[in-house]
Amino acid sequence: MGAETLTQGWTGIRHIEVAGPEGYSPVDIADAFAEAVGRPVEAIAVPRAEWETL
Repeated sequence: MGAETLTQGWTGIRHIEVAGPEGYSPVDIADAFAEAVGRPVEAIAVPRAEWETL
């Protein structure tokens, strides 16, 4: 599903939740996505209490 999501086209801001079997920092993940899509990706911390709402 991750590869399919990366190949989809979109404009504007898109928020995607990412999780996996190993622990990576949000910055590590944003850097990997930025490299994969060829454009800047910013990691934004969201307090745990707001996860379900988002």
